[in-house]
Amino acid sequence: MDGVFGDNGEQFQMLLMTLEDVKTGICLFQSEEQSKWVEQIRKQFKGREITVHNIAEDDEKAGMPLISDFRRWAGERDAEIVIVYNIQLLGLRFGDRKAAEQLNFMRDQIQTIGKLFLLGVSPYFGMLLSRNARDLYSCIRYHFKFIGFVAERDRIEREDYREPGGGYALELEKYREYKRRAEEKTGEEQIRICLDCMDSWQHVRGNLSYQEKDEIRQMAELADRHYRELAIQLSDVEQIWILADTWMELEEKERGFYWYKLTSDKIREELGEEHELYADALEGLADYYMLCSDFEQSAKYCDQALRIYEDKNMSMEGSYYDVLMRRAVLYRRESQFDQALAIYDKLIKYYTKKYGSGYVGNAICLNNIGRVYEEQDDAWGALTKYQEALNLLLASGEKSFLLVGLYYNISYIYLRNGDLDTAWKNIRVAKRETVTVYGSESAHLIRIYNIMSCIWRERKQPDKAIEFLKKALELIGRTHSDGTESAASTYYNMGSALIMKQDPISAVSFLRRALILRCKIYGESDIRIAAAYEGLALAFHQLSDVNACRENLKKALDIYHILYKKDNLKAGEKIKELEQFMDSLE
Repeated sequence: MDGVFGDNGEQFQMLLMTLEDVKTGICLFQSEEQSKWVEQIRKQFKGREITVHNIAEDDEKAGMPLISDFRRWAGERDAEIVIVYNIQLLGLRFGDRKAAEQLNFMRDQIQTIGKLFLLGVSPYFGMLLSRNARDLYSCIRYHFKFIGFVAERDRIEREDYREPGGGYALELEKYREYKRRAEEKTGEEQIRICLDCMDSWQHVRGNLSYQEKDEIRQMAELADRHYRELAIQLSDVEQIWILADTWMELEEKERGFYWYKLTSDKIREELGEEHELYADALEGLADYYMLCSDFEQSAKYCDQALRIYEDKNMSMEGSYYDVLMRRAVLYRRESQFDQALAIYDKLIKYYTKKYGSGYVGNAICLNNIGRVYEEQDDAWGALTKYQEALNLLLASGEKSFLLVGLYYNISYIYLRNGDLDTAWKNIRVAKRETVTVYGSESAHLIRIYNIMSCIWRERKQPDKAIEFLKKALELIGRTHSDGTESAASTYYNMGSALIMKQDPISAVSFLRRALILRCKIYGESDIRIAAAYEGLALAFHQLSDVNACRENLKKALDIYHILYKKDNLKAGEKIKELEQFMDSLE
């Protein structure tokens, strides 16, 4: 049997034994190819009556199955075994929550029918039942899981996925489910499922290989062509926004802008500029201009959307919440920290009044308040807010990237203030939680390795620092993250560690890569650009190239003078330090 079923042979044999021996109750099997396994079960039980019902053959207009349907399926033949499979389609058709609640409600009634029910679900829906239909799941007598089907050429391959743990795995399985369904459908139904898949991808892309982008791009192209051939209706708007958001994530901003502008114009023409749906449309335009670094225009659209929401007395949830958070980011970019803090404080008060002081959602605002304090060089104020946010998350038991980010932020504060032991303790926890949430191959680990390297560099152990930076570089290659901020930090930190190792030639190579990438990401006048020029000056100093050293020092000084026009003691010390270095070259 193993020759036909590969690694699933033992599982399949156990399933057959269960069907032979167990007379009543509920069993469950998980597979992405359920029809093939049902066919094999029928072959093995040839000559015995088995009732089989495929949910895919049901008319969606009939609605969710009721207990009367289960009784009807069980009574169709004089059989003790009833197989009902492709149950995950109920979630796709009627909503995951409704499907799980209905199945959970029917648990006792299904068991009293007196037959053995074998339910077939996808891996995603199996996870969903374990979380949202606990009564049903607790009474399932035996579970079986099959991966791939060796006998067919179209065997499912899973190497391209970064397998995470925790609740994030459910989101990843949902993405897989939509992707598989999109490949099976045609026409408008395929477009609908492609959009669901694209929406899901935006939540899990950090745990997928770079190649997944190509498949999502194909879906986006398909949906793009579909909507360009239609006379767009208001009922299409929210689906089109998924398409626009996808183009933005695929770094094709102009294609995203086309759909944001088209839908906003449509809404304005039919509903007017005071309708809340128009405010939702302005959110997309604000996103576009923020990504284009046109922060003034982005702020304009945010303010217009916020005015509409406030005039309508909208609840500070959903789109209103998203625009408020985006506006706070824009205030921070403009160094208008009081305005940003006012938004965070407003949100915290609203949710505390509604849900109580232990509301876990407030952790996001507390983290952002910590960021504001950190941007104002108030390290211990930042640490206090990070710790408050962390305590909320730990009390809830929630696993999310915010939890990772908080441990990372706390570690960075301790690193900056010289408490290397505490910094190391927290960054190790951040690494563990990253693996739990996103998996061991996630690009999110790149910045974790960078902090680890900085801690060892501060301990004057460049070899250990380089060891972690090599891990980051390997991950950059495997995840195709070479154009990211994390990659720029890795190149810079490697250059700094190589200077400490007295290897200036290699250091120059990495620092130049960091400089090129940072200029592309941040523009010409940014503190991180100045730091890269400083590093190059030090490397050329080790190479005794005075002219190159002086040239890079001057560029660093020019940026610091631009950035710190106001009287700033810390900036003054940095400028004084570099000017003394320049004088020493004479």
